[in-house]
Amino acid sequence: MGLNILDDLEKIFTILAIIIGGLWAYFNYFKGRVYRTRIEPKVSGKVFYKDDSTYLIVSAQLKNVGLSKVNLQKKGSGFRVFKYLGGSQPPGARTVKYHRLGTFSVFNDHRWIESGETIKEEQLIRLPKSEHFAFLLEMRIVAYKISFKTKNVVPIPELVKQDDS
Repeated sequence: MGLNILDDLEKIFTILAIIIGGLWAYFNYFKGRVYRTRIEPKVSGKVFYKDDSTYLIVSAQLKNVGLSKVNLQKKGSGFRVFKYLGGSQPPGARTVKYHRLGTFSVFNDHRWIESGETIKEEQLIRLPKSEHFAFLLEMRIVAYKISFKTKNVVPIPELVKQDDS
């Protein structure tokens, strides 16, 4: 009789060990994958002219595609505006060079982003007068000491003079 109780206890503890091990592996896998910080930044722009000035509307978007809240860090987060340098280029296909015009903060009103949430922000930037062909927008978001980056090239529309006739 004592031997049967020990056999039964051994079976129960074996079953419990398998269940606990399975739960640990399941949560460890998903905690490492699903609950980790996963955000998708997007940046775009549109150029327009008004009163002999060039303006750039920068649209920034951030989407939390993970399953947990993400705390955003102000330090290191923001976007930069670059202009295409132009000038003579060596023959053949090459990446063009840009010159940085400025660095701007982004999402200052947001300290975190919830799971599944998308936040958007637009900023209007007046640009110095010069001949531009294109701009490069580069956005960097820092969360939990991880940086997420995205870039987008904004072409410059032709400046069309309208006749008053």
